[in-house]
Amino acid sequence: MNRPGVRYQSYDWRKSLWLGLFIGLANGVLAATAASWTENPLLGSWYFVWEYGLRLAAGPAPEWLYAGLGSLAGAFTLFGVAGLATGALQAILLAPFGRRLGARSRLAGAHFGLAVFLLLFSYGLVGTFDVAFSHAEVTSMARRIIGVIFLVAVLLGWAAGRVAGPAIDRCSRVPGRGIVLVVLAFVVLGPGLAGALQERSRRALDATPNTLSPPGRVILLGIDGLERSLIYELAAEGRLPNFARAIAGGVIGPLRTIIPYYSPVVWTSVATGKRPHKHGVTGFVDAETHDADLLDRRDIGSAALWDIAAARNLRGGFVNWYYTWPAVRPGDGYMVSDRLAYTDLPLNVAPDSLAPIVQHEVSSGWNAYPMDRYVDLEFDEEYKRFPKNTLDYERHHFYMVLERSIARDVASIRSAVAIESASDDSSDLLAVYIRASDAVSHIHWKHHVASSNPGIARRLWGVEREDIESFGEAVRGYYGTVDDLLGEIMDLMDESTTLVIASDHGFGFNLAGGRAVKVDRLLQALGFLHFNEGTEEIDWSRTGFFDNPNNLRIAAKRRVSANLAGREPQGTQSREANRRLVSELQADLKNLRTTNGLAVFTDVRSSELSGGIDLVVQINRHLPLDGSILLPDGRHFPVSEMAVNFRISGMHRMDATLLMCGRGVDGGRKVRGAGVLDIAPTVLHLLGQPIARDMDGRVLTELLADEPAARAPVYLESYDSTRLVEAGGVRSDARVDEVIKEQLRSLGYIQ
Repeated sequence: MNRPGVRYQSYDWRKSLWLGLFIGLANGVLAATAASWTENPLLGSWYFVWEYGLRLAAGPAPEWLYAGLGSLAGAFTLFGVAGLATGALQAILLAPFGRRLGARSRLAGAHFGLAVFLLLFSYGLVGTFDVAFSHAEVTSMARRIIGVIFLVAVLLGWAAGRVAGPAIDRCSRVPGRGIVLVVLAFVVLGPGLAGALQERSRRALDATPNTLSPPGRVILLGIDGLERSLIYELAAEGRLPNFARAIAGGVIGPLRTIIPYYSPVVWTSVATGKRPHKHGVTGFVDAETHDADLLDRRDIGSAALWDIAAARNLRGGFVNWYYTWPAVRPGDGYMVSDRLAYTDLPLNVAPDSLAPIVQHEVSSGWNAYPMDRYVDLEFDEEYKRFPKNTLDYERHHFYMVLERSIARDVASIRSAVAIESASDDSSDLLAVYIRASDAVSHIHWKHHVASSNPGIARRLWGVEREDIESFGEAVRGYYGTVDDLLGEIMDLMDESTTLVIASDHGFGFNLAGGRAVKVDRLLQALGFLHFNEGTEEIDWSRTGFFDNPNNLRIAAKRRVSANLAGREPQGTQSREANRRLVSELQADLKNLRTTNGLAVFTDVRSSELSGGIDLVVQINRHLPLDGSILLPDGRHFPVSEMAVNFRISGMHRMDATLLMCGRGVDGGRKVRGAGVLDIAPTVLHLLGQPIARDMDGRVLTELLADEPAARAPVYLESYDSTRLVEAGGVRSDARVDEVIKEQLRSLGYIQ
């Protein structure tokens, strides 16, 4: 019923939509500017949404399109599109209030006020969430702070709408407003599209002897899980003098990673300049073998930097890079494989003459840095006598994992330094990878948080004062070690050298991965899986379903694969039996309850894959580990047979890091729009070499100076025909493989 004295008007959809699009576009420009200038990690997240949404909508598209849109200009295109979509959504959200907003100035004010509210509240919420985990005083007031941010955003949005509404309405009455919107859209969306077209024209420039320049030298240092915020913090405290030196003379900023951001996937993309569907590495193990064979160099389906170095007659040195075992000599260079710690393994070093140097550095790496630099714990070599699901076992097991990881990093850096120092000719390209930063962050992030915010660490992870005293310096201490190793690498530089440091992802707190899960034992209890007697090996001749080995150990959502004939290596299940058995298993899993009535799976659904039907299940995160599951035949199945506590407190963040300094780097530039796929093209350009058109990245010309900046990138079709395919028949040592797998299991990467 209408209120007396109030004049109502119908909702003007055309007017509302125009206002939403106009204001949304302006909002997108502001968001893009803020995200790119402040190194906000949200920018990387938005790029994922953009890229994968575009791939779903457009399907396979020329890679120059994605490379161009990945530039800084592409950020404005990205946020502009997001702003347009938000504006259209606002028009729909305001429709229920249409009669009251009928006045033109009110409608304009409502759109503008809602846009201001959304922008302020979203950024305030994310900022509070991040700061709360490193500042105890913020944590204790988090809810009140969020409430205040909400109220402030509401008030500022309301005030902005009241003030700006009439002015926006007057602007909207200008004749030709549709043309204004089109022009504004072109200004905002055009740069990204122009960048894509520019990338396309660049790739049309063929490589000829006249377009190539004498190469400089490049050192590529890959540091797994390097967190940029920690670099800033510790460098400001004076604890990272070598990082500070590199930053002062170079550029540092965010680096977009790729999905999935598992280490071998990303580092192979760094080395090839290609996405996983091209290079073929999608995880740690071979998804096509039931025994989950570890992947190695022979599984890379595209040319990597070592192949390219050999093909272009460059001297290349490659140390500990994912995946470089079995080692093969790239031209007159060398390769020390990613299994360098296992000195008895065949083809660990190429050429063999360098093996004594590596063996010496591996043996001395154990004593290079005493463990009390990182943790205060008297290691018990007999720790395996403790039950696995206990703090005593965890503390000593992770001590061992960390000790091995640090020793391997030291051996990797010092092997590279020793080989380079002993050689008459320095490598044109030296690529070294270290990874202990990933392990120490996964394990000890809770102690890192606890050192500045013990209250929240105690509530989230049960960290006690004793743990803080023992492990509080583990993360910071290891970053100091990385800085020392960086100094040894920087000592190899001269005026012709460019140093490129990259990480595959960042790091932050983990709230979700509290349990390690595997459902094979439950499938056995239900009669759908069988083990060989007295072993943990699956009897494939009698098995219908199994927990897919590519499931992350800590993932509650899991694919339960059918042992389908013709799809699985030892498959026995026919298509007809598959349809019947999957229905039976689905019904059993849906009906499973604990003895106190809690559903074991919150979701059980069928999923077609390669001609067969699997199940995708979601395990209830609230299952009591000391409880039991009631099976259909009345037996009790302990929950602890399927899930155990898994105290990984640090988890990957999509925001990786790029740091460049030395020859050809324009110091002081801001890094915007760079991604891990851009590393290989940029390295090749710095070396004076052509880039392959089938690479998915681009040359980061905006970060370069002097001759590398003045020289246009040149291209050839592909390097894939140059792959080094030697060592086809050699096999790894099963004992070495099991040690590597156990380390991966302890960090939650495989089952």
